[in-house]
Amino acid sequence: MRRTVQRLLVIVPLAGCHLISGVEDYRYEDRPPQSGAGASGGAGGGSDVATTSTATGGAGGAGGSGSTGAGAGLPNGAPCTGPDQCASTFCSDGVCCDRPCDGVCEACRSELTGSPDGTCAGFESGTDPADECGAASCLAAGLCCGDAPDPPGGNCPSECTGGCDANNTCTIECGNIGCDGETVTCPPGFDCQVSCAGSHACEGAIILCPETHECGVSCSSGNGTCDLLEVVCSNGPCQISCPNGACDSTAKLTCGTNACSAISSGGSAPTVVCGASCDCQGG
Repeated sequence: MRRTVQRLLVIVPLAGCHLISGVEDYRYEDRPPQSGAGASGGAGGGSDVATTSTATGGAGGAGGSGSTGAGAGLPNGAPCTGPDQCASTFCSDGVCCDRPCDGVCEACRSELTGSPDGTCAGFESGTDPADECGAASCLAAGLCCGDAPDPPGGNCPSECTGGCDANNTCTIECGNIGCDGETVTCPPGFDCQVSCAGSHACEGAIILCPETHECGVSCSSGNGTCDLLEVVCSNGPCQISCPNGACDSTAKLTCGTNACSAISSGGSAPTVVCGASCDCQGG
């Protein structure tokens, strides 16, 4: 409650001195609180004089930044324990970071990425310094080797002669000499499975895998089904399967950046060009 002041004129007799007049006695009387700057101070029984906080937290109350404390506005790379300490509002791996950095195969510290502290970056392809991918290594920020994003799909393209399944996998069928010497291009936005089944079905063909998404080529056995075939991978997982001598060393798998493998049994294996693949097997 706010206190008001009553003034009383007191005449005080003092021995050996004059009578002193004009001394004012200040007495306080409780009154109901009124709106205004001083109301909050009286409510707690504190000072009768309204004051304005000049502390770091109080000063920022109106603008929303006062709760961050004395560490508010720390630059990227500075040590932090919470996002409210950083000018960027992001604290990852114990430092202020330029963006959220909590995905797999990415970090905001130089000893993990080689980039400056405070810059979110991916681990180098084929490495995994934080052991986030288990038995695999990293492909890039957000992806372990062998991973691919879910295909967005859409209407099944006409190139998918075997149709599209519910998982947005496009099947391209190459029967007897069906793709012999042809360039087969997997459509974008779908995983791709090319089936080479029959005599010389994909002999001398070039198969171009889709950007980002998975690509698989299967060759049936015998009769030069995939001789001289070249499979050109992109940055999605890529594989060629050659059972029972369906391929020989003239078949070639050119890897992209993602996991890449040739599986064969019987006869000679396809030639595998690993390139920058994060996990290359076979050949």
